[in-house]
Amino acid sequence: MVIVMRYGEKEKQLLKLTEEIGTPFYLFRKSVMLDNLRRMKNAFSTFRGEFQIAYALKANPLKEIAISFAREGTRFDILSPGELDVIRKADLPVEKVIYTSVGETRKEFRYALEKGVRTFVIGSLHGFENLVSLAEEMGICPDVMLRVNPQFDIKATITTAGGISKFGVPLTGGRESAENILPKLLKSPELNFLGFHFHLGTQVISPTYYVEACRKVIEFARKHDISFSVLDIGGGFPVEYVEPVPPIEEFGLKISRCLNEHLREEISLIAEPGRFLVAEAGSLITSVINIKELPFGTIVVVDASYNQLPDVLIGQRYPVRAVVDAPITKKYRIAGNLCDGLDWLEPEEIQLPMLKIGDILVFEKVGAYSNVFRMSFGNFPLPPIVWEENGETKVIRGRVDVLEI
Repeated sequence: MVIVMRYGEKEKQLLKLTEEIGTPFYLFRKSVMLDNLRRMKNAFSTFRGEFQIAYALKANPLKEIAISFAREGTRFDILSPGELDVIRKADLPVEKVIYTSVGETRKEFRYALEKGVRTFVIGSLHGFENLVSLAEEMGICPDVMLRVNPQFDIKATITTAGGISKFGVPLTGGRESAENILPKLLKSPELNFLGFHFHLGTQVISPTYYVEACRKVIEFARKHDISFSVLDIGGGFPVEYVEPVPPIEEFGLKISRCLNEHLREEISLIAEPGRFLVAEAGSLITSVINIKELPFGTIVVVDASYNQLPDVLIGQRYPVRAVVDAPITKKYRIAGNLCDGLDWLEPEEIQLPMLKIGDILVFEKVGAYSNVFRMSFGNFPLPPIVWEENGETKVIRGRVDVLEI
């Protein structure tokens, strides 16, 4: 669980940064993000058609991240007008956006169409009806994918397919199904049907689930004589936090092999990674503010909380290291500074150097789903955000008083 590092120049630089801006703060590294992007591209290099990556902006919507990925040719998966505004304010091409709403309201569809979005994922009959009526009214013919739920059990931290899920529609079975919606979509001159979209979940533990979902979609299309030019397999590719996971290369190879074997014609394949691209690039730097010796062990309280790492509430654990020049001699649990019994950043005992108040603890691999939640429990300020590029660091957001939000 603990990452043991030599106390060297990097640690000294980190201490200097904490002296300048205080703690807690986030540190995001551009080089790590781009390395992961290249890994994913290489992982799908055996796919015989075109492979596209659309960064899921919800994982970390910083403008600097969007710009960095855009320069590498990525598209963007977005879910709201607010995320669309991130793309627009960064002066990035809106035509590369894939708009995947959950509510699928006329208001947001109209806004997206007015601002130039031309690719949409619909996941309900209501969404189809709203988009087709607006397209006719505005004289625009957007490209559309239909989000389907492959309806089988998936092992993941959070599943968004199978069983009970609010996302997409089943392939067959009633009014809200691909079987019912697709004929209407294919007959609508106002919309250009591209193909299918699915998303299986978060931290999907095996590529076999993607392979099974791809097979189900292809079999459905053949049975109903439906031609499609695009298949979007969503995100959910796992990050190795504290437990081993299959590498992205295994996912890319097995998914590509399945599609190459089962598809009769070349199509475009889209993946929408978020967590995989940015998680390993982020750190949360905190200070020890209290140490409590209790009958069940020693608790370290830091000046951060689940406000900054909300995924701990669903059991996510992060690698932790101490920026301390001392031998490992003690076990600790790590608590946040909120008046909430759920506020554990590391509920299990981990071994760390002997700590004292004022020491620095670093939570690693926090680049995804950390700074996206602006919770204000206790009215603590939002932490600064530091961006590292080409070995240089700069503060891109200062500490924000939540009363000013």
